[in-house]
Amino acid sequence: MELPYSLATDEIVIFKPFGRMDMSNANEFEKCMFDVIQDKQLNIIIDISKVEYISSSYIGILLSLQKRMNAEKRRLIVCSPSEFCRRVFDIVQIDNIIDIYTNVDDAIMNIVARTHR
Repeated sequence: MELPYSLATDEIVIFKPFGRMDMSNANEFEKCMFDVIQDKQLNIIIDISKVEYISSSYIGILLSLQKRMNAEKRRLIVCSPSEFCRRVFDIVQIDNIIDIYTNVDDAIMNIVARTHR
């Protein structure tokens, strides 16, 4: 699985998954993401604007990633969810644990504002 990503700043990486986020590619997604952030002090934004479907496997990955980011005093933000993804997030109430923003720019501004206080 190829997981597109880019560096927004020296401290922020933006991952851009697309298509279906389901059990068939969950392990590859997790491995790709951890390979990029390994040994780096990066905050993570996951832009899911191109994601059509998200399964419970990915919810578990996001929760695991949030736990790791909290332990390392870094930020995880998910942004631009489709209507389907937003409904899934509402059902599982993930926004009580993970910050969800409507767009990438707001997510970047939030991280920058919090890290440069």
